[in-house]
Amino acid sequence: LGLGLAVYLARSLTDPLSRLVEATEAVQEWRFTETLPVRSQDEVGALARSFNSMATHLAEQRERNSEMQLKLMLSERLAAVG
Repeated sequence: LGLGLAVYLARSLTDPLSRLVEATEAVQEWRFTETLPVRSQDEVGALARSFNSMATHLAEQRERNSEMQLKLMLSERLAAVG
């Protein structure tokens, strides 16, 4: 019984951390759509909330940068024509 409880507790800690590793690898590959479920109010839950906020912020920044690059290319083409 004690061993079963220890395995359960270990999994309850390692599973969220494994998901965090997978999500950070996705961000490393510039995929910002990965979010983590927040299932607790402890440090792991705070880490998941922080990660989700960071990924959202990075996705917004990437979108803004893409829009700015598109506008710049368009203005350069117009300047070349003009």
